[in-house]
Amino acid sequence: MTEPVSLVIATLPGAVRRGCNSPEALANAVCLGATKSRVAARNEFISVRTHLQNGAIDEPFDATIDRVAKAHLLAGLGDLTKGDDDDGEDEGAERYLEEHECGLCNGTGNGSGISPYSGEAMRCHGCEGEGKIRYWVSR
Repeated sequence: MTEPVSLVIATLPGAVRRGCNSPEALANAVCLGATKSRVAARNEFISVRTHLQNGAIDEPFDATIDRVAKAHLLAGLGDLTKGDDDDGEDEGAERYLEEHECGLCNGTGNGSGISPYSGEAMRCHGCEGEGKIRYWVSR
């Protein structure tokens, strides 16, 4: 019987790559996308983390993203659903999460080659091995 992989271990490569110290901070960075710098994303995360509900240790990353989005709403920031003044978007613009096939791996989630350390196939660095890319789009 195999143990479920902890969310911390599953998101570690992406967290390191984006300079995050937890799966929740990574989910915040993913939700905000390229609209915010690392420092701005970190500052927003600090202001919403008191509103974060606890998640299961083996919860899927999508559930973590949902928890972070809910924390933004509870904190009154609303950045994940409406435009704000500092990013140049319309105040009434709606934002929604769009999902597309990863162009780097053509949706397979596989990276290039075999890891010399584990002997396993490497995961795509663009989609973290999921085969799909998610980002926020404004209407």
